[in-house]
This record gives sequence, C-alpha cells and structure tokens, in this order.
Amino acid sequence: MRLNPAAWANPAQGQFGTSAEFYSDFRYQRHPVETFGIGRLFRFSERMSLNIRMDFSNIFNRTYLNNPVVTGFSAPQTKDSVTGLNTGGFGYINLATTSTQIGQPRNGTLVARFTF
Repeated sequence: MRLNPAAWANPAQGQFGTSAEFYSDFRYQRHPVETFGIGRLFRFSERMSLNIRMDFSNIFNRTYLNNPVVTGFSAPQTKDSVTGLNTGGFGYINLATTSTQIGQPRNGTLVARFTF
C-alpha cells in the first residue's frame, strides 16, 4: 500500500488540523493524561497543622501501545517476504519493543507537611 503524499499537510504551528482525531486504519488515537489528587488539612491549634495529600498519575492504569512511525509521510510500507507482515514505513507500529511504550503504570505520591 502506498499513501498519496499530496494528501497530507501539516497544520499551522500550535493549531489542530481539520481532519478526524482518529483514523482506525492508519493513525493512532489520542492519549489522555489522567491525574488525580486528594488531600486533607488537620488543624491542631492556631499555629500547628498537618496537611496530607495523595497524588496519582495514570489513575485508571491505562495501557497504551507504541506510537506509529510518523516521520516522512511519503515513506513506503515495507513487508516481510515470508510472513507478509508490515516491518516499517509511515504508520508502522512496532509491537515487539516496549521501550517507547506511552504511559507508566499507575503510581502515587504521598506528601505530609507539618506546619508549626
């Protein structure tokens, strides 16, 4: 499959394009960043207080695959001659490596501050 290079154009700097946000047959979907924080302030007296806060990132523990190759939209797709599977080109997603996996597992940070 060869894509038509004339069908692609970069939007202006800092602007979104007018195309659909997700093409199921080519481009990958957006990755939301979901963080959550909760905290409580305990007052012991007029001068002493304890602030406890818990901050989470990737709160819903979502897993995302690697992003597709997006450099050179005129690069042709390459295929393995034995299996017929894609091995490179614009839009290729390498599922064999996890080094560029987007999003880390859910994690949290507990912060406690005693003020006096």
